[in-house]
Amino acid sequence: MDVASSFVRLVPGGGRRFGYARWSGTSFAAPQVAAAVANALREGRDPDEARDLACRHYPFER
Repeated sequence: MDVASSFVRLVPGGGRRFGYARWSGTSFAAPQVAAAVANALREGRDPDEARDLACRHYPFER
């Protein structure tokens, strides 16, 4: 899963360049999956339905 996020690059002489970068990995994926489950629960789905919904939306290999 690629996530666009802010990025600060330090440049020689103590300056900074601000921009965006694409990131991936569990540190960026976990909040997305947690939000999908939380939203499903808020909509009134039971925990098993919320989990299944998140797994369908964010498939992974076991």
